[in-house]
Amino acid sequence: MAGAARGLEDIVRREFAGIRAYHPGLQKALTYLAHHYAETISLSRLAQQACLSRSHLSYLFKQLIGVSFKPFLAAVRIEKARRFLVEKPHFSVTRIGGEVGFGDLRHFERTFKRWAGSTPRAYRQRALLS
Repeated sequence: MAGAARGLEDIVRREFAGIRAYHPGLQKALTYLAHHYAETISLSRLAQQACLSRSHLSYLFKQLIGVSFKPFLAAVRIEKARRFLVEKPHFSVTRIGGEVGFGDLRHFERTFKRWAGSTPRAYRQRALLS
């Protein structure tokens, strides 16, 4: 999971120096995700952008990053949401969920709680009081 954390942080920060060690196709996929994480992205679409087959891109995610595509995309979106919750306190939780690619508030809140350990509202309150 260490590779996943490093790759995730590279994407969230849009700093690509850390991904240069990866396969060129995976580099393309991660760069695309960094810029388009809020859009509807399927593995097929991402593979097309990376000039790879779906199966090979899936293999690269699992082997080099340590997680499959969907959990990685969810982690990128949740990390962006964490930042937005603090940086944009005037935005509603619903709006932030939409800004990071979740079309449904309930799905956003469940996913956020699974990844962050609290609801988006509780996370924001804790972060702003710190």
